[in-house]
Amino acid sequence: MSTLSSKELRTLAAVAKEKGDGRLAQFTVAFPKGQPVQIEATVVTQDPQSNLQATAEEQLQRQLHHPVALQLTQLPSWHAPLPASSVLAAPVAPNTDLVAQSQQRSQMTEQLRRDFPLPLQVLDVDPEQKRITILPSPAVPANVLTLHAMDLQLQANHPGWQIHLIPPPQSLPLILFPIGLSTIAPAQQERLSASIWALQSWGSKEVVVIGRASTVGNRAFNLALAKARAEAVAQELRQHGIEAKTLAEFTAPEQMRREMELGLMSFQSAEIVLPATTSVRSEMEQIVSRAQS
Repeated sequence: MSTLSSKELRTLAAVAKEKGDGRLAQFTVAFPKGQPVQIEATVVTQDPQSNLQATAEEQLQRQLHHPVALQLTQLPSWHAPLPASSVLAAPVAPNTDLVAQSQQRSQMTEQLRRDFPLPLQVLDVDPEQKRITILPSPAVPANVLTLHAMDLQLQANHPGWQIHLIPPPQSLPLILFPIGLSTIAPAQQERLSASIWALQSWGSKEVVVIGRASTVGNRAFNLALAKARAEAVAQELRQHGIEAKTLAEFTAPEQMRREMELGLMSFQSAEIVLPATTSVRSEMEQIVSRAQS
């Protein structure tokens, strides 16, 4: 098993959201050799259910006839209107345009609320510049992959507008590699693209990429493999104007024990981290301050 047809993917997506009342915001599948099918899904719903992950995982295993490891995130939808103070005014326009811009801002705000049904810290709609800035609440349990997918959908739904969806501070997704390889697989490009999008949204110019390898096989080979994985990700980041230093971590303290707990895939990876001198949270505070001024 190495691929899924479009029909099967639609079936899996339907099963993942079957018990919810909302919509599927993000869905990815990976096929690590000799391990369960790795599925990540995010459902936006008004009624999160504690047993949804177990129920969906069981049904997926029956459909695929193969072990499945499902990571399911349920995001509570948000349909309450924003307080009046949260909708930020555009620069003062001539009186002849002020009413039209106010109406357009109101209509766009309502539409964005339908398209992005999650709590927001900032929603800035500027009809004159055709620019929208969205900063979700830090309490929103949405990962970078989910928010990137929602950003792309917003771009498609509102052509002609500059939409800036800024993810709250959080860890970036691991870039996973097949056993013994340092080539970034097409299935991992979504993770890398989402990470680059988040870094650019945060204004991050420098990162550190930590390459890892599992303890299976030759030590010297695995150390070189960890370095190569870090460099493969770093090269992609540099092409997007992000300076990336690389480190190889093999073997990490207690790695064999952690491999038993977390699985080998966690160490067949590269991790993108921000330097200690970088504060994404401070950058978010500046964005909020600028928007509210």
